[in-house]
Amino acid sequence: MKRSELDHVGEALRRRKLPREDVDASIGRVWSNLRPDVDRAPEEILFDLRPVPPAPGRSLRIGFATAAIAIVAFVLYAALWPRGPFAVVESGGVEGSEARVRFGDILRSNDGIGAVLRLTDGSRIEMRSQSEIRLESADDGVQIRLNNGSVIVTAAPQRSGHLYVQTRDVTVSAIGTVFLVNAEAEGSRVAVIEGQVRVRQGAIEKNLLPGEQVSTAPSMGSLSFGEGISWSRNAESHLALLQRSVVALPRASSTPLEFEVATIKPSAPDSPPVSITSSTGRLLTSNTSLRMLITWAYDISSDRLIGAPKWLDDVRYDIHATVPVREPGEEPGRERLKLMMQSLLAERFKLLFHRETRDMVMYVLTVEKKGAKVRLRDAGNDLGRNTFNMPGSGRLVGTKVTTGMLAKVLAEQLGREVEDRTGLSGIFDFTLEWAPDSDSANVTGRPSIFTAVREQLGLELLARKAPVEVLVIDQIQRSPAY
Repeated sequence: MKRSELDHVGEALRRRKLPREDVDASIGRVWSNLRPDVDRAPEEILFDLRPVPPAPGRSLRIGFATAAIAIVAFVLYAALWPRGPFAVVESGGVEGSEARVRFGDILRSNDGIGAVLRLTDGSRIEMRSQSEIRLESADDGVQIRLNNGSVIVTAAPQRSGHLYVQTRDVTVSAIGTVFLVNAEAEGSRVAVIEGQVRVRQGAIEKNLLPGEQVSTAPSMGSLSFGEGISWSRNAESHLALLQRSVVALPRASSTPLEFEVATIKPSAPDSPPVSITSSTGRLLTSNTSLRMLITWAYDISSDRLIGAPKWLDDVRYDIHATVPVREPGEEPGRERLKLMMQSLLAERFKLLFHRETRDMVMYVLTVEKKGAKVRLRDAGNDLGRNTFNMPGSGRLVGTKVTTGMLAKVLAEQLGREVEDRTGLSGIFDFTLEWAPDSDSANVTGRPSIFTAVREQLGLELLARKAPVEVLVIDQIQRSPAY
């Protein structure tokens, strides 16, 4: 359709009184598909919305007919006028497009060294050889659908909205950053080189910073950054950028949270039962394995620690650590102690790991049909000193605790993640007794922990499978460094 014909259409519509909201809705739907280099806005071409009296003798019926013809003409114009390119191929070769790429084009890199695309906003997409992508429009930005293969995206700062990468099982969003996305039959992997991205897998969302990566399938295994981007022609510069980005990360504090002094000794055969206790200025552990220390420090269940060597459970340690006290009589909080333990594990045991997301069996803690039996404390009582005491195997006493705290302790006992969905608010006291294993059940007559939770607390543990974040150990040493 020629511009002169559009002007005739506009002239016809200028003589009609059409509801503004109908006009805007129609224009918005079709104008988004027009080529970006049109030099006139749609309202300039077709509409002058200031009321103009209809010509004498014109009937309402003719007016509606004219308006309908004009709208049809406009839609045909939008469909027939070729859309401008959204990206260009800077280097390499791709199937499915010439040098200019439009929304909806499916691109396959067929060059042995891959291909590089440049988007109109300045962003760049480096495609690994034999990768396939599709450029799409998103509600608040642009989406790169990665069907298979790998891409390294250098996202230009977005004036508004986001740049997305979508695979079969994750969505990655970024405003201005450099990151890798890999899509395979088993699952997806996301790794950040610079900036920050947000990764969504189902109901789980998390932010990744430089040096962090996540994969969605155990079968994908661990992969270092060097291996992950080795195919890139810019691998060396990407690794240098990653190193600068990690060094430049803001720290929560100028002073790292560390113990002042920590003594680590192998536990004697007759050591007291497993325990982690704290008092003013001290943290003491007895007969604890590295698995116990890691899961405690990072607040995860045992099954979420992947790739651990067998001795991680067998070798036990006694730790006496002095906590830096900022004020006399100060008692360090639980979270501060965990951060200090993280520093100790990294410094003394050389712990290195990365995070992944995997589908695993977990438990949901809910209220049993007959109602909860836990004892609610008076509203005037705050948490104070909340405690969990385990006087003997298979006996748990909670004082001034929440159901969220109970879920964490149950996770430690079960070795699996437990999510609190009781909906109970307040502070509780309770006692729970169960048979730790089937053999003791015959001796003590106690029920399993699942039956005990239901009968004694009026709560219920339900198993389900869901995506769960895990820690995959890359390195750890048996003997602590001094």
